[in-house]
Amino acid sequence: MKTGHIYREVNGQYVPFKTIGRILAEKLQSNEETKYANVGGVMIRVVVPKLSNEPKEPPVSTDPVVILQSLVTARPYGNYTQDALTPAQINIAKSHEYSEEEFELLLERMNYDEQRYRTTLKRLEQLRNEDKSKAEQALIEAKNTASAKFFFENLPNKRKFSCGHIFDRRNAFDQSRFKKDREFVYCPHGCKDGKLLLGELF
Repeated sequence: MKTGHIYREVNGQYVPFKTIGRILAEKLQSNEETKYANVGGVMIRVVVPKLSNEPKEPPVSTDPVVILQSLVTARPYGNYTQDALTPAQINIAKSHEYSEEEFELLLERMNYDEQRYRTTLKRLEQLRNEDKSKAEQALIEAKNTASAKFFFENLPNKRKFSCGHIFDRRNAFDQSRFKKDREFVYCPHGCKDGKLLLGELF
């Protein structure tokens, strides 16, 4: 081993970086750095992975009963702690169909605290009702959008070409350009397939 070389540990052995003369042909990866190590009395630079300073999230439980235990006390968002629930865990709690045995197990884990147990079930019902309200609201908004679109496209002065463009008779600069002996009029945007029966335009 030579002090001036950089080594990468591969299967318990130190392999030097490839060089061309004195220039390193091999580069450190973005998630690597080097540190000095004493190997057999020789100080060498060894590649090691960089230590991440980013906080790691705790292991996430997917057990619905465990999640339900923390439903009231845990904060749903923000900086995750051991007692906080992630959005994915809240979705598990809302979508899971709990059996009588699971409710009994939950009460037992809460040391038969009836008030906390009832508060947890009320919170679960509240979350499920919020989802139902959001779904109903989205359905109403979709119906309103479709109704507004239908109304706009069927106004007396509006005509829709086969290409999807809307033609407003009030904004037509020269309606005399549509000859009465023609069967179709064509989209003013120049669309290849945009046409409409002349009788429907006026």
